[in-house]
Amino acid sequence: MGIDWHVDLTRVGAASATSPSKATLDPARCLGGEALAVEAAREVMTKAGREAGHIFNLGHGVLPETDPAVLEAVVRVVHEEGRAGVT
Repeated sequence: MGIDWHVDLTRVGAASATSPSKATLDPARCLGGEALAVEAAREVMTKAGREAGHIFNLGHGVLPETDPAVLEAVVRVVHEEGRAGVT
């Protein structure tokens, strides 16, 4: 189930319990610099919870003006802190 960044992940809950979900980060949030993008990524992961099956995704792709270093920081934090289903 794809979940757009406009949808509050905390309200999805049981609707996605039986299938993997893909929650997206608003790509515009990567335009404000590394700290803001990492904070936004952490928000998505927190709202997605620790249940197995969540796929982190950058919604609608990368905007052309996005700094690649910001994307690297987002990927790093998702890999290091995104532990859905991992104990």
